[in-house]
Amino acid sequence: MMRFLLPMMGAALVMSGPGMAEASIGGDEPAPVDGTFRIGSTGIHCVREPCPWRGITRIGEDGHREGWPLWSGSESPVVKADDDTQRRIDASWRDHGCLIVQGRFEKGELAVHRVISEC
Repeated sequence: MMRFLLPMMGAALVMSGPGMAEASIGGDEPAPVDGTFRIGSTGIHCVREPCPWRGITRIGEDGHREGWPLWSGSESPVVKADDDTQRRIDASWRDHGCLIVQGRFEKGELAVHRVISEC
């Protein structure tokens, strides 16, 4: 029975995809990530679903995406920000836009300190 379950568990982990990127296998919470992020387009384009084409991605000092998205999905991500910033982020998400922001990603939520620009 275990020989059958282990491959299925592995497939489930692979198929869970980037929407679960903040989860860890060992149950430990991932460390908070401070920095610059894209909210919206991840810069990843796929031929078929599921595709992490919208989400939250860390941006390096060179302005390019660093690694896999921290979060992805079609619904709006969980973002904490002041009211004006929150409205701007919500409007950008609805319009399929993209914003570069500075903040902290922790436990599946992005606390936005400021919006830097549009992508």
